Amino acid sequence: MPDPITEQVTEQIAEWGIHKLAFATITKTNGVITAFATPVMHPGAISLNITPGNNTDNALSADDGRYYGGAGAKTKTGELNVARFLNWFRENVLGEVAEGEGLGEGDGSSAEFAMLWETNSDQGGTRNVWYCCTASDITKNFATTTFDGTVTYATETSTITSSIAELPNGNKRRKWSCEKGSANYDDFFEAVFYPTGTSGGNGN
Repeated sequence: MPDPITEQVTEQIAEWGIHKLAFATITKTNGVITAFATPVMHPGAISLNITPGNNTDNALSADDGRYYGGAGAKTKTGELNVARFLNWFRENVLGEVAEGEGLGEGDGSSAEFAMLWETNSDQGGTRNVWYCCTASDITKNFATTTFDGTVTYATETSTITSSIAELPNGNKRRKWSCEKGSANYDDFFEAVFYPTGTSGGNGN
């Protein structure tokens, strides 16, 4: 028998999976994002486990009230697990350097970048962007054992941290998302989109 509650709902009510992962390097001037590079698609997304991160207030209290400062930089972190991080990510985000025909580790710092991905849903999917991210060094999830006929795949993980940033239009945002059928859905991965305040989608 049809569920009369879900039949009345037109927006998505369930979400799962991750695919169509992409990254775009960013350019900043005086702490403000002035440009996003064209997103680079990254195959092999396995999972993204998102946790709250840092939501501390970072304000100084005195005289029984807020004395100085405002809300801190709201962040979220995500454990991104992929089949293997491409050399593009290693070089352009993690700063690994070409040595001979291979790559050597850099100084351990991460360039800032935007991360885009899509999840499935009962209504067709949601496309998401974190505007200003950094990444940790890559961890290879692999235990070397003798081959006994069963293949154990070596996947890789990096901790992605996203924070609020000022966008080229002056808005301060950490993320934005849109569902299938919205105006920006079809060309979402062609360029990093940031809303003007009247565009559809969800952001903060």
